[in-house]
Amino acid sequence: MKIRIKDVQWEVMGKAKEIMAQIDDYLAKEGLLLNNLIVDKVEIYDYFETYLQENTTESSRIEVVTLTYEELVKHLFNQWNESNQRLLEEAESLSLIFYRNEQLAERWEKLVQILEKGYAMLQDAEDILFLQKKIPEQDSRITAEKIEQLSNILKLFQTGLEEKDEIYLADLLHFELATFLEKLDK
Repeated sequence: MKIRIKDVQWEVMGKAKEIMAQIDDYLAKEGLLLNNLIVDKVEIYDYFETYLQENTTESSRIEVVTLTYEELVKHLFNQWNESNQRLLEEAESLSLIFYRNEQLAERWEKLVQILEKGYAMLQDAEDILFLQKKIPEQDSRITAEKIEQLSNILKLFQTGLEEKDEIYLADLLHFELATFLEKLDK
């Protein structure tokens, strides 16, 4: 079986766990991160060991696609910005639905989705902040203060949800969440 990482190629034998250990060791030495594998022209993005165990033979070729920490942070930050923009649009739209007191059955479901996306953005921001510590020269609008601000805004929704206070929820969506997201976007 042949493994290729960037310009380096070597023969390997053994079980999937041993192969993944060799790949991990090489990546750690080079300061690289595993993005995905291409095994016999099939792209694999997770469950690497299981896939290797079930689908490789001695003639298999494994290409390891890598990222640097800088590339990963840039990719995550771009995704985070896209999520931020979508969440901003959704928050503004839903706030109008609540303000108009439109009796749409899915408005509560939309609110839950917005909150789930907000918490996902919060987790992504924490991940980016963690990775940025490995590359301190990286510029970013994501800081521990902003993560705390987003967390506090999301916590405010609990009261509005418990009391089903639609005006309070609309205010939170429009004046707190959307305003915060707009500031991040600039």
